[in-house]
Amino acid sequence: MGRVLQARENTKRIHGASMKLTLLCVAFIAAILIGAYVVSGMAEPVGEYWEVER
Repeated sequence: MGRVLQARENTKRIHGASMKLTLLCVAFIAAILIGAYVVSGMAEPVGEYWEVER
């Protein structure tokens, strides 16, 4: 009986860790997307500026 409870605790612990990992991955991807969006948003006016200067 104790063994079953121990296994259940382990799966709970693993599940909790995987949830944290999933959240980290989602946050990481979101940060990359936001960074790319900001960079592209900053690059566009610069590109237009270069066009005007030439």
